[in-house]
Amino acid sequence: MKLKIGCQNCRGLSEGRKRLDVFKWIQRKNFNITILTDTHSCSESEQRFINDWGFDCSFSKFSSCASNSRGVAIFFVKNLKCVIHSCDIDLGGNYVILDVTINKLRLTLIALYGPNKDTPSFLIICAKKLLILAILT
Repeated sequence: MKLKIGCQNCRGLSEGRKRLDVFKWIQRKNFNITILTDTHSCSESEQRFINDWGFDCSFSKFSSCASNSRGVAIFFVKNLKCVIHSCDIDLGGNYVILDVTINKLRLTLIALYGPNKDTPSFLIICAKKLLILAILT
């Protein structure tokens, strides 16, 4: 089975109509996995996203819905045989790192939304997390 992965900066999914339009676009593209950045997701909106998508997903959300910034998500289609071994979620809403097995293939998936300011320490932290994951798997 070929795995089709898509990635999109969606510039916010808070508004219901736009969220449904993005989800329909994903389905038309027939992606098995979709990585979305700049979702503007937060604790209050996460359940709405899950309900509208209808399948499995993992989020990194920003603590404030009022911020209209950050947030990343990884969405999976319903029929994908996926086992999530570990999930590392940034509390600032900038990344989700998943260690998964899909159709007997072990993969690391990362949804990454870099800070607006030049912050080398952020990339160093992400690189260390990926290196640790690589050593442990």
